[in-house]
Amino acid sequence: MSQLEIAYLNPTSDDLKIKKIILVHTAFLGDLVLSIPLLLNLKKKYSQAEITLICRKNVGDFFQKLNLVDKYYEIEKGNSKSYRHVINSIASESYDYLLCPHQSIRTLFFISKIKAKTKIGYYKWYNFLFFDHRLVRNSELPEALRLIQLLEPLVSSESKKVFENRVKNQNFNQKKEYHLKEVPLWASLNLAEIVQKDEFSYRKLQKKLALINETEDVVVEKKQKLICVFPGSVWATKRWREENYIQLISLLLKNQFRIFLMGAPGEEKLCQEIFRQVNAVSKSSDLYDFSARTTVYESVLLMKEADLIIGNDSASSHLACVLDKKLITFFGPTVLGFGYRPWGNNVYVFENETLSCRPCGKHGHQVCPLGTHECMRSILSFEVMKFILKIV
Repeated sequence: MSQLEIAYLNPTSDDLKIKKIILVHTAFLGDLVLSIPLLLNLKKKYSQAEITLICRKNVGDFFQKLNLVDKYYEIEKGNSKSYRHVINSIASESYDYLLCPHQSIRTLFFISKIKAKTKIGYYKWYNFLFFDHRLVRNSELPEALRLIQLLEPLVSSESKKVFENRVKNQNFNQKKEYHLKEVPLWASLNLAEIVQKDEFSYRKLQKKLALINETEDVVVEKKQKLICVFPGSVWATKRWREENYIQLISLLLKNQFRIFLMGAPGEEKLCQEIFRQVNAVSKSSDLYDFSARTTVYESVLLMKEADLIIGNDSASSHLACVLDKKLITFFGPTVLGFGYRPWGNNVYVFENETLSCRPCGKHGHQVCPLGTHECMRSILSFEVMKFILKIV
């Protein structure tokens, strides 16, 4: 059974009349991945509707390739021309429903220029002119479930009660030996089946990265277990320490693991430095640096063969959940209580829960406010290594 078939909502006869829906969600990639359960429920409830996504640059293709949206338009934060371009592109469109989880003034003026019969967002005292329905954002729920609540004005009272009963008294941040509580099947973002079937794109990617040659002979054989490591993050304090990644990767190579270093554009210098320092000592042929060489969708394709993903509280951890892969993630300046936990069943979180300075900000900082970065420094590579040997 596909993830779409077990989504939360079922269609009514009136739902079949809905033709166009638009989701405006211009957050970072990781936050946007958490909207997948919302999109799956939209697709199931409004099976005849065309779904459009407005998102950040270089992100939309990923959602279209996973069959989550029919169209997408991308904006570049800070670039007003890109916003005007999107508005001009959809000027002739009229949508049945517009959903938007963002609360900034700029976003409000942006959506005011989009034609939609019904606009739904979160409650703020100042946004009553911009939305037809405003919901109180439930800070007690994980973000994946909060986003599903944007559908509340569109569903029956019975469906609302079903949702409330399913999430009532649930602590989705509960851990047992690092392992986070599993997520409900009806709100999962597991799309591994779609990714696994796309063998054509995977073979094309293998050639691009020289994992196979043009005649499709295997150049890099899968002799050992594979671990994909994402050491980067937009926010510097959210990164586990560079020296810890170097130590851990060195230990993994000694234990006969194969390592793919990965990261988005802008993270290649960090990956290159880790690669250089590890390689200077180990000189292993099992360490590869693929940072900044793949699109978001290609990254997921490459991760599908992994036995484990390792990363920070960033987009890579959320992408691992799209594949339902085993994931080790490091939380430092941020905490699970914010609601942005990786939304998967095989998530293992390392964090120092004894520090009174955590959390130190919604996103972390570029520099530790105390100058110690103790939240990440105190997570030791040999402890992580011991745990990896237990689960992989």
